[in-house]
Amino acid sequence: MKKTLNSMAQSLKGFRFTNTLGVVAVIAVLSVLVQFQSKDFFSLDNFITLARNCSITILVGYGQMVVMAGGGMNVSIGSVGGLAAVIVGALIKRADMPWAWAILIAVMIGALCGAFNGIVITRLGSTGEISWLVTLATMSMFAGVTLTITKANPYYNLPGGFVWIGSYNIGGVLPLMIVITIIFALLLWYMFRFTSLGRQILAVGANQRAAALSGINVQNVLLIEHILSAVIAACAGILFSTRLGSIHSDIGVDWMLFSFAAPIIGGARMEGGRVNIIGAFLGGLLLTMVTNIVVHLQVNVYIVEFLKGVIILLAVGLDRIRGIREEHRERMERARI
Repeated sequence: MKKTLNSMAQSLKGFRFTNTLGVVAVIAVLSVLVQFQSKDFFSLDNFITLARNCSITILVGYGQMVVMAGGGMNVSIGSVGGLAAVIVGALIKRADMPWAWAILIAVMIGALCGAFNGIVITRLGSTGEISWLVTLATMSMFAGVTLTITKANPYYNLPGGFVWIGSYNIGGVLPLMIVITIIFALLLWYMFRFTSLGRQILAVGANQRAAALSGINVQNVLLIEHILSAVIAACAGILFSTRLGSIHSDIGVDWMLFSFAAPIIGGARMEGGRVNIIGAFLGGLLLTMVTNIVVHLQVNVYIVEFLKGVIILLAVGLDRIRGIREEHRERMERARI
């Protein structure tokens, strides 16, 4: 008996209440509390709505997380997504191009936007501050191109196959949109876990100078991460337009804040060097749930932005607390050596 209790104590001592478990706990508690007030919260219709909406939030968070992993920021992520969606609409409606080809070309143009960001950033200094300033500028540039193409006029009557992507539910239960998001999550997990590129991105984010001294081509890594970020953003913008059934010039204008919030809530380091694929997924789900819960509780919808701001502040605070704890742990380990 004593031996069993000792082993249990050792197991509990080794147990760590990770960031991912914390987000799961918050989601579970919120879900139960809201269900007491609204019996429709656990309904199939609400599940489908949540899955579709959180797909975009998660994808946008992943697009930001790829750049954050390398120690940078991409505040143009919404403009890239909006531009990609508008290009699809223009090619379909004006050039009479098949929607599949239009999507492919729009994603390639998104990649070019990311390449432009990466090239300018690496030429100007490759720091986090430079990435913020450059992408702040390109955010306006890409938004200007979007307005030039559309002249603020939306594209309606899109092809049935295109709209089907955003409306189809596998087995009548699982939206195709969330399946696409899960595929992106698996690809990113594989990249950061098993590929040289993923490890190099994390190494650059952890310590850019040390990464360069170890033989990593820092400029190439930064360029590739910005291309990946823009491709994910372009896919998010296109996927969002399939759900709407139309394409507007304001797609992506409100993506910047929650693009940072989702990965930070999930446990990614804002300074770079660490990512959490599952955590970012859950962070995107939590942010989407806030809006959904407000609707179910019939609370003033304007409080949504306030609550999202509070969540983002808490996420930044938690990120800083994690950073301080890690610094303390490293100092203790060095002291023992």
